[in-house]
Amino acid sequence: MIVAICGPADYIRTTNDIKRVLAVLEDTIKDERVDFYLGEYHNFDLFAYECAKEYKARHRGTRLVLISRFVEQGKIHKNDRYDLILAHDFEKATVGESIMCRCKWIAEHIDLLICHILYECGEAFTTFAYARQNNKAVHLIDLYQVF
Repeated sequence: MIVAICGPADYIRTTNDIKRVLAVLEDTIKDERVDFYLGEYHNFDLFAYECAKEYKARHRGTRLVLISRFVEQGKIHKNDRYDLILAHDFEKATVGESIMCRCKWIAEHIDLLICHILYECGEAFTTFAYARQNNKAVHLIDLYQVF
């Protein structure tokens, strides 16, 4: 199973957010082997990485996969945080276009999207919209909701 976790760039984590995402992952994925498609461009990407890393610590066969917008030599640095780096020719587009191309590519290749949306614009919303268009499983999560 391929999973992506996305949310707004200006996301600020609260105390139980990782636990809440892990609960969704445990309930949804069960015992399947998982590849997490991740970015490393803003606050929510770091949060998604931490959730995936925690899940990986509990489940063998889990891989952390960086989906990079850059193929050019020197733009992808050696990174021991990820098991695999997939880079595509998104850099042929402008920066803004490459972001949207990356969102679309991820949405086309995932099985499950866990998404925290605050705005009807940006990467998270675009990925969500593409995932829905491609009939992918989507789990919306409100991370600011109080238990």
